[in-house]
Amino acid sequence: MKHLAILYATTALFALASPASATFIKADVADTKIFFNNNEVDGAGFSTFTGNVAQNNTGPLVNFTSHSTTDPANGFSNIKPDTVTGLFTNLLIVPTEATWSAFTFRGQLNPIGFNGEIDLAVTNQFNVVQNFTFTGLAGPDTDVGDIGINSIDGQRIKSILLSTPGSESFKELKQFEVQRKDNLPGCTDPNGCVITPVTSTPEPMSMAILGVGLVGLGAYRRWHRTGSTL
Repeated sequence: MKHLAILYATTALFALASPASATFIKADVADTKIFFNNNEVDGAGFSTFTGNVAQNNTGPLVNFTSHSTTDPANGFSNIKPDTVTGLFTNLLIVPTEATWSAFTFRGQLNPIGFNGEIDLAVTNQFNVVQNFTFTGLAGPDTDVGDIGINSIDGQRIKSILLSTPGSESFKELKQFEVQRKDNLPGCTDPNGCVITPVTSTPEPMSMAILGVGLVGLGAYRRWHRTGSTL
């Protein structure tokens, strides 16, 4: 009985203490365009530029960073490496609004090192990262897409990292789209979002689990105090 009481208590408390998780799935549901701005800033092996959601040059800002210099074309267009020999292997996408629930994109992979894979890491509003691997993609030098992710339970996208494994690289990335929901509270900074998780009232099931845990702890304390079998 001692071990059973400990098991009940541990299970209940662990269930209540489990951290939030990112719950996105692979999907193509986004329908709001991202427009690129040809305003890249190069330096120290990095390239940064911006874009806008929904409206070219005037919509909510999006920040892009790559570990290689790139050449974004203005508008609902594409991003390419800025030299013939440059390797475009990753792109970090950071919105300045807390409304994105889905993201899709297209692109092409280079022939050198081609194995038909693109990796996507999404960070949600609670800084939980979920990783996706898209394999068996068309190419090389052939359009890939539309591929992407979608939240199934109200998660929001804080950032997305697109990357290629091994010696693979992007020939181009293009035609980014997002799905936007109502804005979350606590995100008003035009330069970026730092979103604080909201503490909610425990649901009835959570309260029931907590009750089982407390009963288990009480049983164990009585056993320990009396030394008898319960």
